[in-house]
Amino acid sequence: MAFVVVVCTIVVFSAILSGLHWTLDLVGQFLMPALCALAVCAAGLVLLLPIVRERGSNSLFILFALIFSGIGWYWAWPDAEPAPRPSGETVTFYQHNVWARNPDPEGVIDAVLEADADIVALAEATDETFAPFDASLNARWPNQVKRDFGDTRSTRLKLLSKYEIIEQSLAPASDRAPAILKARVRTPGGPLTVFVVHFTRPWPFDEPSAQLEQLAGLSAAVEKVNGPIVLLGDFNSAPWGRLSSLLDKAGFQLANDPRMGTWPARVPHRPDLPSIEWPALSAIPIDLAYCWGAVTCTDHVVGPSHGSDHRSATFSAIVSRTSD
Repeated sequence: MAFVVVVCTIVVFSAILSGLHWTLDLVGQFLMPALCALAVCAAGLVLLLPIVRERGSNSLFILFALIFSGIGWYWAWPDAEPAPRPSGETVTFYQHNVWARNPDPEGVIDAVLEADADIVALAEATDETFAPFDASLNARWPNQVKRDFGDTRSTRLKLLSKYEIIEQSLAPASDRAPAILKARVRTPGGPLTVFVVHFTRPWPFDEPSAQLEQLAGLSAAVEKVNGPIVLLGDFNSAPWGRLSSLLDKAGFQLANDPRMGTWPARVPHRPDLPSIEWPALSAIPIDLAYCWGAVTCTDHVVGPSHGSDHRSATFSAIVSRTSD
């Protein structure tokens, strides 16, 4: 347990210092699992106190576990007093990386229909798995955009909207951008541009600088947009990582509660094996949502996985009324 306490302490400091180097960013992704492990270790070491010989060193590790767990939780805790809810028109969102090999696609669609959000963003919604449900989705969301990037990871992005889509971008993504789907939607509060993204995975699955290079490509696309923006998708990066730090500096408002993770949602996440639902509190929040401009993100809730290796999420975007 002492070894686990040391490792988890390293993870906590890596998360806090994640902007300094890609290795810290990578290790720091596991902040929430580390904080839960520190709590378990502290409890276990307390129970062992009556039977161990080295009570002094045992007590020291208990103290370390409590101190660094407290530091991590305090640092990750969202603001206690959220900003007052602004006036404007509310647009509801549902997002989910549904996983191309999902063994329960019908459960995914039932969850989407039950949420009945104004805008739905799906990742890895391959035709092979989800085409049989197009009719029910088309009836509820007549305005749709989808992009298939044709790579080996079955990267497909799909946006369903109850509102008119007045502009969309289906041009091939540049080498320096993540998988991107862009749609400009006419909401009751005025036009709203929605970016659905799927970033590459971190090292060792890709180069250490790959995610930052993709963010630069995304930023180039975002800079061409006038008006409010909602940016959401699978970032493969935590809210305290390098990507979020740069988005925060650019004025993007994070919708997520950083304590509630979305991956892994099922362990093991294989369609041919029975699995258990992984607790959101000890998972990594990599499915993120941001608002920018005259729109405010609120009411973010992490939901079930519905057979995916990612959890679903819902949130609202309050759009200040503007003119076309």
